[in-house]
Amino acid sequence: MNTLTIDVCSLADAAEEVLQAWNDGLVRSGTRHSFVTLELLQQVLTSDRWQLIDALCGAGPMSVRKVARRVARDVRKVRGDVDALIAAGLMRRAAGGGVEFPYDAIKVASSLRIRNTLDAIIAPFPPLPIAAHAPIRSAPE
Repeated sequence: MNTLTIDVCSLADAAEEVLQAWNDGLVRSGTRHSFVTLELLQQVLTSDRWQLIDALCGAGPMSVRKVARRVARDVRKVRGDVDALIAAGLMRRAAGGGVEFPYDAIKVASSLRIRNTLDAIIAPFPPLPIAAHAPIRSAPE
């Protein structure tokens, strides 16, 4: 299976991993696409773009029009998202025409190490109002 691993990794961490692999003499297998910040990952991988990746994952090359039909979206908007994914290096133009996501599966690797990253993930979700919770009652005896 051809799997793409997507993660968030600073340039310093990526350089350290390359140096470690060089010193160890070990070749790590697999394809990896790293974003330098969580914000950049969220900017590039919107929910509409995830939908396109899901539709193309393991499907082989297809025209943008066919992709748009598959996800039931406007062709122009799909083309814009496809262009953004190509620019980000997550999708490519197929040799015979159309586009493709050349992987069968995606693995999203995450490692939250700082409070600001956690805050960025939680921020879009409003807190639940206290009144929405039913009071806890003891069981009848």
